Amino acid sequence: MAESLRPRILVVGFDAALNDAFSDVFTDQVEVIRKDYDKKILSQEMEPAPQVVICGPFAQGYKATEIARALRGLYSSLPIFHLCTAREGFDRVALKSSGFTDAFLLPIDRHDCRQVILETLSRLSHGQIRAYRQIHLIDLQPGEILDFDTAIYMPANYKYVQVGRAGEEFDQTRFKKFIERGQSTLYVPSDQIHQFYHYASTRLRMLTQTQRREQLGQAVRGLLNGLIFEGTDGDSASQKNHLNEQVIEECEEIVRGYIRQSQNATWYERVAQVVNDAGDKELDQYTHSGNVSTLATLFSIGLGVGRPEELACAGLLHDLGLEDLPQQVRSLEPEAMNREQFRIYATHPELSCMRIKATRLGVPESVLTIIFQHHELFNGQGYPNGLSADQIRPEAQILSLADRFDEMTRVRRGQFRLMPKDALAKLSQMHYDPRLIRKLIELFGVETTEEGGQQLNPLKSVS
Repeated sequence: MAESLRPRILVVGFDAALNDAFSDVFTDQVEVIRKDYDKKILSQEMEPAPQVVICGPFAQGYKATEIARALRGLYSSLPIFHLCTAREGFDRVALKSSGFTDAFLLPIDRHDCRQVILETLSRLSHGQIRAYRQIHLIDLQPGEILDFDTAIYMPANYKYVQVGRAGEEFDQTRFKKFIERGQSTLYVPSDQIHQFYHYASTRLRMLTQTQRREQLGQAVRGLLNGLIFEGTDGDSASQKNHLNEQVIEECEEIVRGYIRQSQNATWYERVAQVVNDAGDKELDQYTHSGNVSTLATLFSIGLGVGRPEELACAGLLHDLGLEDLPQQVRSLEPEAMNREQFRIYATHPELSCMRIKATRLGVPESVLTIIFQHHELFNGQGYPNGLSADQIRPEAQILSLADRFDEMTRVRRGQFRLMPKDALAKLSQMHYDPRLIRKLIELFGVETTEEGGQQLNPLKSVS
């Protein structure tokens, strides 16, 4: 890339963990200037001036409002972002009012943060750094000329590969190959996404699948932010609770609409669509909550167990308590925790229920029980209470299956994505109710044979 097109980023207060988390953004295509918080950084404009400023956690003795105003005074027209790793005191609205362009809480906002920064760098580099937006194959019409580029995402290589150029026909042969491979999503460069929206609006009267997915993501983010963070707008507790109730209803309706719009598909095709629709997103709480809600609803419908609307609600709220854990525990995967860290982590189902009760949302007791039990295992080795067999509500097992299924089939950098039937094969070897597993095997259409083929033994997990 020409030196003149390399965006210059001033990064302030980043520790090793943050630098590592954004290593795929801070490549040799950008010039990164790393500084610690000090009076000079906040009082003197750098030469040459940066084009983007990204602030990490504030150093002791520095106030957010002071840093925001100081940097905004130095760089009045630049994008200035704040990345925070501690929930205590995090107030996105107040931070933006102080002068930050936007503020993100990590790890929950990691994907959205990466997307915003990449799109900013893409604009500054005149497209030399590429950022992409996900679209859905169902929103494209074979045989038409597209005025935007298209790409597919390769999770094993963490790369986007162009498959179509603006001005080319999206032919029937290519469309058919995507369908045969189970490819339900494509990607459009972010700077061309408006061409896609214009294309969709002139051809489709109904809300597109791409728009439905975006709508669900926005609604879930609004819901979780409303429940996790304290507002600063002066609304009364009853007003905020009423708003949160409305957002829950909106999320549930979007989930129902998302399922209804694919009513001509088989049950398995609907499940596969939820997996594919996640696209290039690594596991983040907003997408995960929306996916688990949708999958739990589909599992409830397919298995004929529980009330789908209760599973939809439980899926949206099941991990709310994770945000009440200490930051050093939240940042670890369960398998990397020591005994004490895992003991703290295992309290999150109870913390989720406590937070829901504190908001007085009127969530049914049955939904709270489902959330509370969703990490219990059929063999009694789960948590928080070590329940076993029929002590666990079947709906809690369904929520747990949806939770683990989404985790297994999500993109992980440098790894091939696990396909839905492969995820079921793994789940069948875990400690779940064998009756539910048998029914899921039937729904997924996985054939079990005496010799060869895919062997799934639902009884092995409880033997």
